[in-house]
Amino acid sequence: VNSNKTLLKEAFKSPMAGKLVKTNVSEGEMVDIGQVLFVIEAMNFETDIVADRKGTVSKICAKDGQNVEAGDVLAFIE
Repeated sequence: VNSNKTLLKEAFKSPMAGKLVKTNVSEGEMVDIGQVLFVIEAMNFETDIVADRKGTVSKICAKDGQNVEAGDVLAFIE
């Protein structure tokens, strides 16, 4: 059983508000630092959201087309 502290550490959060236009990873996928995980559009500009750590994507929490706020959990990376 994961503690809340562990879940907070594993949470990969959106650094900005906008519309999630593309998810480039899937659950179970291994990711590296700097890998583009998501693309978010804000004010007609698309921004690549990159992994800040290595790990495995255990869950994707947001869907393409969804509006997200800064700090929203996009995925969990173990």
